[in-house]
Amino acid sequence: MVLGWLLWVPVPLMFSAATHWAQLIPVMALYGFFLSGPATSAYVVTSARKDRVTLTYTLMSASWWIGYIFSPGLGGYLSTVVGMPTVLMMSFALYAAATIVLTFIRSQSAERPVETQKTQLNQNSSYFGRIILLSVFFGLVFFFLNLVRPLVVQFFQDV
Repeated sequence: MVLGWLLWVPVPLMFSAATHWAQLIPVMALYGFFLSGPATSAYVVTSARKDRVTLTYTLMSASWWIGYIFSPGLGGYLSTVVGMPTVLMMSFALYAAATIVLTFIRSQSAERPVETQKTQLNQNSSYFGRIILLSVFFGLVFFFLNLVRPLVVQFFQDV
């Protein structure tokens, strides 16, 4: 979970340092990898009280989407007041603060019966390649979609 999150921490700094659109290619590639989602869901389901799992997921999902709704407007407004590099530095500070919070999370390891561990290791090795392949595929899809998205707005302005 922390490793997946750490991939996103340098993204705002890399955005603010870019001086040419070609410098955004590695930034968008990093931005396209969201590997901590399943780990976060697994952590939440084991950490939440059993009678509050639904409420916990609802609150987590609602807070995620509230951020998606209000962040672009707030970021756009702040960029007109303080400039985009400052907004990106503020985003980096928030990512870093969230990373510090994540370092205090306890590890959760599931115990398996001894006879199923060998079978599970064989199954995991065959699934590992598929997971990596799918992660790269969807990361590339997300990368190219986000690469083109700003051009659509410019196209509509011209048309």
